[in-house]
Amino acid sequence: MFNVLITGVGGQGVITLAEIIATAALLSGEDAKMTEVHGLAQRGGSLQCSIKIGKNIKSPLVSNGEVDLLISLEPLEALRVLNLLAPTATVVFDTHKIIPISVYSDKTTYPAVEEIEKTLRAITQNIFLTNGTDKVQELTGNVMALNIFMLGFAFYKKTLPTELTEEILLQSIKQTIGEKHFETNQKIFKAAALG
Repeated sequence: MFNVLITGVGGQGVITLAEIIATAALLSGEDAKMTEVHGLAQRGGSLQCSIKIGKNIKSPLVSNGEVDLLISLEPLEALRVLNLLAPTATVVFDTHKIIPISVYSDKTTYPAVEEIEKTLRAITQNIFLTNGTDKVQELTGNVMALNIFMLGFAFYKKTLPTELTEEILLQSIKQTIGEKHFETNQKIFKAAALG
């Protein structure tokens, strides 16, 4: 069993990314189940999806200490799920901050990315950071495909199960999102190899 958790905020493509990974697992011959937990996702609130990959999966829910791979599309969102990480977990996160309204309304401080990394390293040393937001912006002129970049980044850092090959992941992207944007998505996925 391999447990993936994806976190981010509404509008970042968290659910689409979970669907791509689950579909890729099915295409590779594994069983996969996913679930989503919405906060105020439509308004930029917290959102997370879990995917279990393996055989004979009973439930898609992950418990404390079970997550093998966390892909976080926003740094603060990685901190919200610390309790779910296994001690051997790998964390992949985008360093671009999306400041939540609560920081302004509660007059709190958004922690520095270095502080977030330090907190995560108290649980696991397997951490990979990237500013995918800026890289996708440079490639496409917008940040809509950050989720695809982060999938490619996780793949090229060898954090996904080996059954999820590049060919299968690209096939899943095409199947999940469609042909229309596939060429751009493939370019973004492969650009992630450079970090």
